[in-house]
Amino acid sequence: MSFKEGLLEDGKNVFLNDSEFSEEITYIPSGQEAVSINAVVVRIGLEPGVENASRSLRNQAEIYVANDRASGITRLDKKDDRIILNDSEGVQRNARINEVLSRDQGMWHLLIGW
Repeated sequence: MSFKEGLLEDGKNVFLNDSEFSEEITYIPSGQEAVSINAVVVRIGLEPGVENASRSLRNQAEIYVANDRASGITRLDKKDDRIILNDSEGVQRNARINEVLSRDQGMWHLLIGW
């Protein structure tokens, strides 16, 4: 097994193991059916919105998902894809992908907001 293959396997078996670090979220690719996938969710407090947006506050989270067709995602559309997850108070939220923070052979690291 190569190092790159090991990244994906370690990500799925360790970090995305729902008995360890991850939780189930719903990923809705643009124009396709919703799928349940495991993700590590790092919930972030309220952050100011973009400049000139009346300084409104918004919730954000960082998520890590597998870069894999069977158990994660292999491509995304920041504009139209949606993610459904629970916020820090347990309320179900419909989030958008704000930014791709990083991507490698094993995982996507995404900033999402609602």
